[in-house]
Amino acid sequence: MTGRVGYVFDHLLLFVRGCAARAHQTHDYGGFAGVPVALTGSDTRGGWTAGAGVEWAFLAHWSAKVEYDYYGFGARRVTLAGPASAMPVSIAQSIQTVTAGLNYHF
Repeated sequence: MTGRVGYVFDHLLLFVRGCAARAHQTHDYGGFAGVPVALTGSDTRGGWTAGAGVEWAFLAHWSAKVEYDYYGFGARRVTLAGPASAMPVSIAQSIQTVTAGLNYHF
């Protein structure tokens, strides 16, 4: 859940949003150069999110919106383990999304 702050121009809302973020990931590594290796690991990390968008009220109870969001989780060391070996790796993660929506307001 993120907070949203904006400014209204007639039937148009321009907004920015942001909040803390949390993600749980599972990592699988299958090998390289024809050498099969089955290593897995997982971690939960905190980060942040920020974004911006526009929402247009085109009828009394209907609006449409488009928004962009960025999620930053930084880099973290994760140990991938398998039946006979383990491998520590550094995994950096960021996510960018663009969403569109149609809303009905009760």
